Amino acid sequence: MSVPIINTILHLSDFHYSKRKIREQEIVIDALVKDLETICIGHRKPDLVVFTGDLVRAAGSDCHLEAYDFFISRVSSATGCSDERIFIVPGNHDADRGVVEANSSLHEQWRKQSSDLDSINKLFEEGVLDSVIKQKFSNYSDLEKFLGTGSQIYENVFAKVYYLEALNIDVVGINTAVLSSTGTKKLGQDERLLGVAEYAIRDALKQLKEGSFKIFAGHHPLDMLSQSSSKYLRSVLQEYADVYLFGHMHDPVSSHIVGFEGDLFSDQAGAVFTERRDPHIGYSLITLERSKKYFEAHLRAYFSDRNVFDAALGVVDSGKFYSSQEAREFWRTVANPIDETQFRKHLGTTCLKELQADPEHIGHKAKPVHELFVCPPMLRKIIEDPSDEDSPSDTDKPVGIEEILNGEDNLIIYAAPEFGRSTLLLELQYRMLCESKELKIARSPIKIDFVDIKTNSNALLRTIRGRLLGGDSEYSLEALLNLGLVCLMFDDVAFGDPKRMSILREFVTLYPKARYIFSSLKTSVAPYGTHVVPEMPIHFAFIELCTLRRKEMRALVQKFGTDSNVEKML
Repeated sequence: MSVPIINTILHLSDFHYSKRKIREQEIVIDALVKDLETICIGHRKPDLVVFTGDLVRAAGSDCHLEAYDFFISRVSSATGCSDERIFIVPGNHDADRGVVEANSSLHEQWRKQSSDLDSINKLFEEGVLDSVIKQKFSNYSDLEKFLGTGSQIYENVFAKVYYLEALNIDVVGINTAVLSSTGTKKLGQDERLLGVAEYAIRDALKQLKEGSFKIFAGHHPLDMLSQSSSKYLRSVLQEYADVYLFGHMHDPVSSHIVGFEGDLFSDQAGAVFTERRDPHIGYSLITLERSKKYFEAHLRAYFSDRNVFDAALGVVDSGKFYSSQEAREFWRTVANPIDETQFRKHLGTTCLKELQADPEHIGHKAKPVHELFVCPPMLRKIIEDPSDEDSPSDTDKPVGIEEILNGEDNLIIYAAPEFGRSTLLLELQYRMLCESKELKIARSPIKIDFVDIKTNSNALLRTIRGRLLGGDSEYSLEALLNLGLVCLMFDDVAFGDPKRMSILREFVTLYPKARYIFSSLKTSVAPYGTHVVPEMPIHFAFIELCTLRRKEMRALVQKFGTDSNVEKML
């Protein structure tokens, strides 16, 4: 049986970042991050994050880059999704009202033509819109550039196209707010006065890859657009899109449409923030099986009385929407083909027994390495904004091995030579098996030396298969990787080795749901006092191993069973 191709999309919308509301917003974002850390595990770990507009409340006054620091960066850390996998589209609040007011006559003329596709096409073709619209969304564009344009393959004033080669996914962002009044009194409301240029959308469609999975995103529901633009865009989505994501209405609604042109899953997300006690605060976590187009949408809502996000039971039964009855059955069975209880038992028995016989886990005087292990002090490095002169370049937070074992973070663990990096990985591998019944999520731990990465990612997959404890017959390695049930530990990673790092990046891109822990020399990770950027599609945290203190040295000497006087040796 082939392994299902499972992808997960975190859909957020309408945050409305505002300095005036920052205290209220912080309460909600703290709850959101906690919920994401709980729900985004295993196969529900997002492959990409899509934010569908209104990141700030008032562009020009509220800064998009500040909204990134306050909100998006925390989402990235909570989900393990790097900036390269975060996609945004503009909403009406992301447009600068001052620019609209300064060009109100032009906007008035353009909006009068919104119902005539030929007129909008002409405006687009002649470049009449370009200068004003660039100014209108300049603050928003700064954030787009900050997030990176590595996967962007096309851009015009109405649309941008991105291609994620590793996932074979096209992302099409549509700017439905080009003609928005931004609430300017002279121009009135936007309903039925918004439009898109047919030519612009056609140019974007030409960039789509044959056979790719296609995600379209915009801010407004189609009914907000002029009748002609709405009709045209609806036909485009039905024919080309697999998924359409949007927001604006602050009311979560998922649907699955089957028509002559094809299937379309659409999701209107709730608002991440309006007012803290607004019942429509929420978000969507969408998991899909691509070949059969089986969708499961976890709709989450914020409950202000408990200050938590939880299943949106008031929106849909159990807080989950399924695209069909077949999809419901699939996500109950096929999407979780591994019986968790049996898998945990397999790790704690078969795999543990095999590990204990591995010569690498036999230490001094034939004692198991785990019996000799003494955990060194560890500090989690929190990187601060270097532009902030009032804060240091990084701060330290003590971390224990239990936190690592139960955590979801991908880690880069670094230290000076002979500080026990490899031994720590062996201990983590042992305890992931020994404590498999108790851990938050059980994973098969596989340790690989960085120097064993050779040739290409396929060769690396074969190497990993050979190190899979318990073999590949009972549990498929590819299934475990796709479901996030593997922890890959690469020892002695040299970030300055371009060939091996290229292969490793390609592998991580292919299997982003696995957990990754790298060990490395401090000189490789922080050669100039700042931390290396591994350029991966997933987020990494940094942990430094420190010098053993007297009490740890005492424990280590005692474990090695020396007859000498411990205190005299120390």
